[in-house]
Amino acid sequence: MPASTSAELTTAQRAQVRLAAQFPARLKSIQEVVQRCGPLRTLGGVDAYLAIRARLPSATVDEVAAAFESRQIFVGPAVRGCMYIAAAADQPWLLGIAGLLARPRLLRDLEKVKVDDPEVRRLGEQIVRHLERHGPTSTDALRNALPSGAVRSLGPLGKKVGLASTLPPTLRLLELDGRIARQPEAMRVDQERYIWSVAPNNSPPARPALVQSLVEHYFLWSGLATFSALVEWSGLTKRDLQPAFDALSLGEWTCDGQQLHGFPKQVASALAAKPNEALALLGFEDNLVAFASGMSDWYRAEHHALPLPNWGRSGTVQLGASRFSQLRAIVAEGRLVGFWEFNPAAQAIEVMLLDPIAEQTNKRLQKLVKSTTAFLVDSFGHARSFNLDTDAQLVQRCKQLEEIRALREGT
Repeated sequence: MPASTSAELTTAQRAQVRLAAQFPARLKSIQEVVQRCGPLRTLGGVDAYLAIRARLPSATVDEVAAAFESRQIFVGPAVRGCMYIAAAADQPWLLGIAGLLARPRLLRDLEKVKVDDPEVRRLGEQIVRHLERHGPTSTDALRNALPSGAVRSLGPLGKKVGLASTLPPTLRLLELDGRIARQPEAMRVDQERYIWSVAPNNSPPARPALVQSLVEHYFLWSGLATFSALVEWSGLTKRDLQPAFDALSLGEWTCDGQQLHGFPKQVASALAAKPNEALALLGFEDNLVAFASGMSDWYRAEHHALPLPNWGRSGTVQLGASRFSQLRAIVAEGRLVGFWEFNPAAQAIEVMLLDPIAEQTNKRLQKLVKSTTAFLVDSFGHARSFNLDTDAQLVQRCKQLEEIRALREGT
């Protein structure tokens, strides 16, 4: 049961605890990054790599590929049904959470297009047998290799619910059942193409156990968070989460009117440590912002009225009300101090600081900008966030940086 206390934290203390959770010292491997900092959102662009390098600056694309190849890490659906990179040990319960959210909707869609359970089961068994005999196979190769008529087109009705044929929903159900697993094609996640193989006995735990795992891991990964932030991040309801939340021995603190929860020993250790010296160029939807359920906690109040591009919608949204910004954030001196973006025309990173930073910090930042630029150019030749992102949109985001700078300077 969460402990009831009246402890008050300053904004800086709240940030210190969260930074300690997300930027722990002495991380040694990519597997350790995702185990200790949580699953990393991937959308078919470079941002998952940026998230890894923010915490393990030496990490390379080849090292990420090796971690996938050795199955130390995996990519798959997790909270809110979105795609994440996570530790192999977390795969069963993360898939279980994805199943809680995705399975009912998927079964309703199959019912709408008149696909019954026996048809799905028959196709599923054919898929598993093929993977057992022939090894990892892409979706397109599976479609071509299965017996004629095994995969059925769902026609115009299927298109209305987003199901072109019986193959994608069957693959998804097999994955949620832990019978097959995906790996990224060429072991890279700067695209959204996958190969399938038989899973090594990854059946999800029972519902209470997997929800308990989610809640416990969430507070370890976030350091300090509100219950409402847990609800938003997970995609589950308050009713789903409350029993698992109540079962944990969490402490309670207040900060800026928020009621925060965390593990007392973890919070005390972070507050007793020296100020966190994390300096990072974050990717889009980084855990540091995602676990805090928005950007307002990280930027000074004087910046909260700044207009940012409204992610997923037209127009702008004030920084203080923004869930995420597609403009990538900069961590320095215990807070977020500005934004950055890669300009494909100049093949260079552009930085816009909202707050002044110390001279020594600025020297470190310039060195980081140089190394990150080289990483993006040499590894990808671009810095797109997702499959439908374009260089033209990157250029536009660089212009938005300049517009914010001009607005701040009154020019």
